[in-house]
Amino acid sequence: MSMSCLACHHAFVPPFSWRDLFTVSVLRSEVLLPVEQWLCVQCRSKLVLLRDGCLLCSRSVHDLDSRYVAEYRGGQICFDCRRWLEWEEAQQSGRVLTCNRSVAQYNAWMQDLLTRYKFRGDERLRYFFASLLYSHWNGMAQQMDKVDVIAPIPLSAKRLKERGFNQSALVARLLADKIGIAYTEKLLLRRDGEDKQSKKGREERLKEMLQKFLNNPEQNVDIHGKNILLVDDIYTTGATLYAAAYLLKKRGAKHIYAYTLAR
Repeated sequence: MSMSCLACHHAFVPPFSWRDLFTVSVLRSEVLLPVEQWLCVQCRSKLVLLRDGCLLCSRSVHDLDSRYVAEYRGGQICFDCRRWLEWEEAQQSGRVLTCNRSVAQYNAWMQDLLTRYKFRGDERLRYFFASLLYSHWNGMAQQMDKVDVIAPIPLSAKRLKERGFNQSALVARLLADKIGIAYTEKLLLRRDGEDKQSKKGREERLKEMLQKFLNNPEQNVDIHGKNILLVDDIYTTGATLYAAAYLLKKRGAKHIYAYTLAR
């Protein structure tokens, strides 16, 4: 049976099994299918999966200068994560964000796909992205304590109005439903009017970072002593996820993990 590749739209014949025939899963767009049933061979070759990278953020460390890699608990961490550890030590907060796991490299191909999803409103891609996370869920779950709640990183009210949907929320809900973990979008609110950070010093950015999110008065989930999994699309510097985790830790959460599509 020929299908259209979700990325390049070219027709291709996906791998097929008798189980697919009986469940008719290849005909149902809402099912979280294996990645090879979403993408043609050429596009699968452009999807670069992350393996054996930084213990704390999944960044590939193999192409980094040794000056920017540090030994940590029997593995290696990147320079960014070493600075986050130093920041946590200065805050005397203990671990804020226990770890992030990203599935794929944020290369040009992934950037184009996420741009279509976030800015051009191609919401069908949420099924592929949720499938991508789910396909690596077992490996992710082995690195965490039991997760009690899954929540997306929220958009500000202004950004939500511009886009019409929260791209991370759609993916997070599909993932939570598939693996059977409680889901909520109401843990945090995000402030409007975030300024560009590029011209600000690190200390100023870190200070403002801690004010990026607000407690949501409508949240009805008790997170005291619970383990939270935050879902977002891209891990860049980690600032957004650390800011969210910082506030959740202050509210009594036990461990905060992050699961992101790309790094």
